[in-house]
Amino acid sequence: MKKIKWVGDMDRKMNDTELMNPKVDFVFKLLFGNEKDTSFLISFLNATLELSGEKTIKSVIIKNPVNGRQTEDDKMSIMDVKAETNVYRDGSCALMNCCIVL
Repeated sequence: MKKIKWVGDMDRKMNDTELMNPKVDFVFKLLFGNEKDTSFLISFLNATLELSGEKTIKSVIIKNPVNGRQTEDDKMSIMDVKAETNVYRDGSCALMNCCIVL
């Protein structure tokens, strides 16, 4: 996997040992919404949902994270990550949004 460097403060240079904070939306999306490498997302979902054996998620398809309105009263929402898994074949998706509780 490639090293990703993000410099929030352009006056400051990052060193090679600095880590990006996964609680930041941008970093969260880089880790779990990467269409080319879904291994982090698969591991995270299996651990979080406590899946094992035949129910283990083996593949995911990253979807468009925008949830449009179905009715006039609905609100549009944008998730951090939206993915379809091999486990639930009914068309349901895993919806992920990074939230920090202080």
